[in-house]
Amino acid sequence: HGSGASIATYYAATYRSTNLKGLMLVNGLSYVDTHFASVFHDCRNVFSCSPESRPDLPVYFYARFLFSQSYLNKTTSSLALNIYTAIHNPITLDGRKRLCQGVLGHVDTRPLLKDIGSPIISIHGEHSTLVRSVHASEYVKGRRNCTTIPNALRGGNRTTVVMMKGGHELFQEKKYQVFLLIEQILTGFHDIARPESSGYHFCANEDTSGSVSDSKTVYAIPSTIGTFEDKFINNIVKEGRGEDSTQWNAYQEEIKQTLYPHE
Repeated sequence: HGSGASIATYYAATYRSTNLKGLMLVNGLSYVDTHFASVFHDCRNVFSCSPESRPDLPVYFYARFLFSQSYLNKTTSSLALNIYTAIHNPITLDGRKRLCQGVLGHVDTRPLLKDIGSPIISIHGEHSTLVRSVHASEYVKGRRNCTTIPNALRGGNRTTVVMMKGGHELFQEKKYQVFLLIEQILTGFHDIARPESSGYHFCANEDTSGSVSDSKTVYAIPSTIGTFEDKFINNIVKEGRGEDSTQWNAYQEEIKQTLYPHE
């Protein structure tokens, strides 16, 4: 739920390890904004009202903030939940409530980001309804905003933003793309230098101040099924909706043409 990026950036800025080649953040949270806080206040309320005999209710509610509408249109809510919960999580209701309280108390890492001397690759779902895509812009402020991963990985105070079509749980929605990117980074695929003038841009909007625009407001994906679970949750919180668009496929085609022009 964004904690990984907060922990990683705080560690990198505080300890400044010389062995750190870079940070790869997926839907990273830089600070607790009003939207994020309202989501976890709602989560805490739902968890507090859920009976011990229905451990599925907290997951059912929290999942509303994990997936984009386009993903749910291709699959189903039940299938998405089955995949998400395939590995049993023995956490208790009290444990979930404690996690919510901890998340709401996250340190604001924005002032620390400029002190990270290693590259940052910030991957963000354009329609994440948990950590909004506006957070991607925080990772380029006070840093050199690069348009490609290879240029960012040259080292130093550099950041590149990769916007993917999807929601918060990109490891499920965009498993192939995310794993491919991880594999490319680990195998040195992006260490092949490419010119700064490359025609493809990762960022939604790049300028000299290092910002990424975000003109959309996104909300939890609504449920239209009149089940007991929906009625229970709808009595506690308000629902909303989300939208779509992407740049990832264009990026993959562009790097293939650069490295394998005769294929």
